[in-house]
Amino acid sequence: MSLLTVRTLLQTLTGRYDLSDANLDQMIQFGQSELEGLVDLTQGLRVANFSLAQSAYQKEITGVISISDIYLKDSDGVYVVRDEANNHAPLERREYEEFAIDHTDMASETEGVPTEWTLDPNTSTTGFYIRLSPPADGTYTLEVHGYLRQGALSDDADTNAWTELYPNVLVLAATRQIHLMRNGNLELADAFYAQMLRFLQGVDRNIAAFEDIGGTELPG
Repeated sequence: MSLLTVRTLLQTLTGRYDLSDANLDQMIQFGQSELEGLVDLTQGLRVANFSLAQSAYQKEITGVISISDIYLKDSDGVYVVRDEANNHAPLERREYEEFAIDHTDMASETEGVPTEWTLDPNTSTTGFYIRLSPPADGTYTLEVHGYLRQGALSDDADTNAWTELYPNVLVLAATRQIHLMRNGNLELADAFYAQMLRFLQGVDRNIAAFEDIGGTELPG
């Protein structure tokens, strides 16, 4: 089911023909954000790749809810950081306070193969930043393992796991946002929230069943 279909269904069920497509899409996006705070549709950890330019020591990470590990690959796709057994290993994650003490002037550091990272307290509007040390001495790929957000819905033809698997839950979530933000009806908003939770119990069971049969990690 596409965003267009979800929007049409939302408009029909709520009778809010006075709202523009952009307004309805915003309610759908807010609804999706709330749903993703309640249940994880990633079916385990996934992978997203981000390019790292030479001399870079800071990188914006987008579309990721939380990071498990970060691996470093060279321009040929070969993992660079290895453990004692010569298996590819993740970069070392450090607490920001400790990292900041050891790296007071990142721009002046000698470039090399990045071996450690930390979360930067300066967030962006679309994600967050990480800092790496030493600054990259070449072009690399950061292979980020973590929980990824479902794709944003903006174009009529857009789909994601919510629209394909649980469009009824997404419509409920968007309807709740209309009552909460447009109608100012907290009682109805709470009622739709309760309905959402009941539907999400089934979503959780489906995810558990997927994991029980050995669901594999999906590439980013």
